[in-house]
Amino acid sequence: MLGCMKEIAARLALRSLAVSCLLAWACGARAQVASAAPDGKSLYAACVVCHQPNAGGSPDGIIPSLAGQRRDYLIAQLGAFGARERRAPGMDVVAAHTTFRDHDRMRTLAGYLAALPPNPDPVRGPAESVAAGASVYRGRCALCHGAQGHGGGRDVPVLACQHYPYLRRQLDVLPAVHGKLAPRTLGTATQTLSPEFKDALAAYIAHLCPEHP
Repeated sequence: MLGCMKEIAARLALRSLAVSCLLAWACGARAQVASAAPDGKSLYAACVVCHQPNAGGSPDGIIPSLAGQRRDYLIAQLGAFGARERRAPGMDVVAAHTTFRDHDRMRTLAGYLAALPPNPDPVRGPAESVAAGASVYRGRCALCHGAQGHGGGRDVPVLACQHYPYLRRQLDVLPAVHGKLAPRTLGTATQTLSPEFKDALAAYIAHLCPEHP
């Protein structure tokens, strides 16, 4: 019961943040009414509420880092949110904004985020699980995501420098959240893992990011 209540509270908090994002975006749109092509930084301004000024995600690691993510992947995911092909607490509200149906704006926003430096200090998770996670990653993830988690192309995201809490949740909800966007092999690779191995895998991926200087 307590876990359920915490989940509900977290979803409500994300929805509240999403409403704030949407309001900020609406205000920004009015301010830029004379501009046909706002730049990426202007478009990102409404996302700062949840994803932070550096696009490094929330301090608790629940909301993902977007900085340094692949441009083509970001474009595809923005379009998927706008078309309701991908779902997430809070993003359902934000995705109602017209930016998610404007390909030029999506490309501009994605290009801005892709050019940002990755978060150098993500929430990393338990260090004692990293060794076990390395074995899982090499066997199930490295072929597509690369040995260092750098991803590739439109469909394979960068995983390195992502937050442990976000990664851990995604391992549980991938098929439901991503729907038909997730390859069948991805669902098979993750859903057959035990909770302990999911913990270890998420910890290993989060530790792929170099230590903060």
